[in-house]
Amino acid sequence: KLDPLFDGSLNREIILRRLAIDGKRPVVLYAPTFGELSTFNQVLPYLPELAQRYHLLIKLHQHTYRSRLTKSQCDILKTLILIDDADCTEYLFVADLLISDVSSLVFEYALLDRPIVLVQPPEEQWHPKVTCPDWWRVGVSLHDTSELLDTVESILINGDHRSGYRRCLLESIGILRDGKAGERSADVIKAFLDERIG
Repeated sequence: KLDPLFDGSLNREIILRRLAIDGKRPVVLYAPTFGELSTFNQVLPYLPELAQRYHLLIKLHQHTYRSRLTKSQCDILKTLILIDDADCTEYLFVADLLISDVSSLVFEYALLDRPIVLVQPPEEQWHPKVTCPDWWRVGVSLHDTSELLDTVESILINGDHRSGYRRCLLESIGILRDGKAGERSADVIKAFLDERIG
């Protein structure tokens, strides 16, 4: 799935042009999870200002149903760039920074070793010992959402100094960023079937 991030098949300029983005400002992707641990309601008030400062892309989780959003939520979102594609690979590729929470997209974006801001979910749902394992170190953890704008600005200027944690994560799960993961998987499956079927 993520091989295109590394096999040279994606073109940043083409993707940005399709999104009507000139690329003169950093591209920020906000991709929250769904349900009780989603930070959508916390981050929503800050999205218009983020969109003023940067090229902001928003990828809501597939289980965040727009029909259940309130009118005020829809009023804010309709002025922003929402991504409907099920596959987020192209948008991970063009993003200079990811804002998320406990979404699995954090792992996918960590492959690119780019800055990540991890907004802590609602306090009443947040159990750090359970939902804040070592992988949370791959980005800057944000407890106070009111600091989001300043945090993003600072990281885009100075970096997030979490590259070492991201590399350790990738090494611990044995991921190679050579664009050939699909090919290797197919070889393993073929060898398994050849052995079983003969």
